[in-house]
Amino acid sequence: MTRGNETSGNKATHATIREIINTFMEPISAYGNLPTSVQVKDTLNGVPDYQLSVDKKTLKSFNDIMHNMQRKARLNDCIEHLQKSTFTNEDELENAVTAFLCERQWSNTKLKKQCISKLKVATKERNDFRASRRNAQRQQEQQMLSSVQDQKWPLVVIAGSKHSRKGRTVLAKCNIPRNTVVCDYHGELLTYDEGLLRYEQYGDNNENVYMFSFNYQGRNYWIDAVRQCRCHPKTRIKGRLLNHSMKTSNVVPRIVLLNQLPHILFFAKQDIAISEEILFDYGVQRDRLSELQDWMLS
Repeated sequence: MTRGNETSGNKATHATIREIINTFMEPISAYGNLPTSVQVKDTLNGVPDYQLSVDKKTLKSFNDIMHNMQRKARLNDCIEHLQKSTFTNEDELENAVTAFLCERQWSNTKLKKQCISKLKVATKERNDFRASRRNAQRQQEQQMLSSVQDQKWPLVVIAGSKHSRKGRTVLAKCNIPRNTVVCDYHGELLTYDEGLLRYEQYGDNNENVYMFSFNYQGRNYWIDAVRQCRCHPKTRIKGRLLNHSMKTSNVVPRIVLLNQLPHILFFAKQDIAISEEILFDYGVQRDRLSELQDWMLS
């Protein structure tokens, strides 16, 4: 039954309207124009299966829902563009939202309030996450520093070697997950010139194999682990006893800044099984291996 330009039929529910919009109409975007009443009528006339009454109330419902859908799209666009920005205070955040909406000529008070509210939540969550991560990092660094200072590395143990030319070895005391700190290379930290002089003083008596050289932030350092360190005169230093392997190394040395000084910590490069020997690649050139021990080739 028809009254003028209006067609009688079923009442349109919000779910039905959204289904028709999503199925039979162009997608509602943040930047596009919304369909006109004429376009909505044409769409309804083209989907007779729904048998909706095309009256002012139905058209208003379509218009309200389409505006809500577009506002949501614009809200998501605003959040996506601004959520990675850093705001020092709420005024700065609100000004950024205002500028973003004005630039796109989206003058809608409700949209602005929603943007500000969601950005405040997102900013708080991000700041809380960063603070939590910083705290966790500080705790980890403090734990590392404590282990270095006390020379307590419970995951590994010193043992005799079955290989006569290796001497002592360091074994995993338990299963060690990948990326776990195993121990440090502990000794006297020297500048490059100090280390070079010390290296030459040790000469060719193989003592200098306990000298560890590295570069940190453009400066060269040495760690002298030849002799027992003064800070732990009665402690057997595990890191200096790690043996070399070019092919089967299972830890890797990394430079970590602790207490404003660079330290060499050994991280598990893979899962390490209990009783497995801890090995790392000394980085010795192949043409020098013949001058050292044969087992270093393995």
